[in-house]
Amino acid sequence: MIRLPNLKITDIDHHAKIRLRPELGLCLIERLVFSLRIQCYWYRFILYGNLLLKDYLKQGRIMVMDTPLGKGMFLIATPSLRDPNFRQTVILLCEHGPDGALGVVLNRPTEMNITEVLPHMPVLEGQAHRVFSGGPVQKDSLLVLYHLNEEVEDTHAVLDGVYLGGNTETLKRILEVPAEEESFRAYMGYSGWGPGQLEDEMKSGSWLTMPAKPNLVFDNDSLGLWAEILQSFGDEYSMYAHMPIDPSLN
Repeated sequence: MIRLPNLKITDIDHHAKIRLRPELGLCLIERLVFSLRIQCYWYRFILYGNLLLKDYLKQGRIMVMDTPLGKGMFLIATPSLRDPNFRQTVILLCEHGPDGALGVVLNRPTEMNITEVLPHMPVLEGQAHRVFSGGPVQKDSLLVLYHLNEEVEDTHAVLDGVYLGGNTETLKRILEVPAEEESFRAYMGYSGWGPGQLEDEMKSGSWLTMPAKPNLVFDNDSLGLWAEILQSFGDEYSMYAHMPIDPSLN
C-alpha cells in the first residue's frame, strides 16, 4: 500500500513567517498554503491513478503488451512514467532487435530552425522547419524522418511511407520539387535502449504501444499528440490526458 507523506502546514507557515513583511499581512502565508494544497491534490490524483493502473494490469484490463514491440510502433508514456526525458512523450520506434532499440520523440519541438543545423544548404534559406528533440542520446546528431511515396537510397524503412536517414539530395528534392504528401521532419538526438531494457520498462508499465500512423508522425499539432493518443486507450487513461507535465506548477 502506498502512503502519502505527512505534510505539515504549520512547518510551512513557520518558514513563511520568517520572510513575511508587515505590509503583506497574511497574504503570503495564505498563498503558500493554497499552493501547497493544490500540489498535494495533484500528487494524490497521480498516486491514486497509479494504483488504479497497477490494479488494471493485475486484472488484465489494460494489455500494454497487446502490440508486440518492433519498428513502426508508437511508444506512449504512461502517466506513471516520471523520467523527465520521456514524461508525456510519444516515440516512434525506428528499430528493435536483440541488440536493443532506437526511436525518436515526436512531440518535443525545439525553438531551433533547421537552417541553424544545416547552414550551408542554400535550398533551406527562408524555410521555417523547426527541429525536434528526438531524445537524450547524442543530442548533437541530426536524424531526419521522411514521408515518401517510395523508398530512396540510403534510407531505412520504418513503416509504410516513413523512412529514416537519407542524404542531402533527398532533402533538397523534397524542398524543391515535393511530390504529393511528401514531407520531412528533423530531430536532434534520439532515444535508445540496450538489450532487454525496453522490455523491462514495458513490464513495469512505463509504456503503452500501438501501431504507428504516418499522419500522426508528421502531425502539425505535435504538442497535443500525447493527449490525443492517450484518450484512444479508453476511460482509464482519458482522465490523465490534460494533466500538467509538472503537477507542482499548479
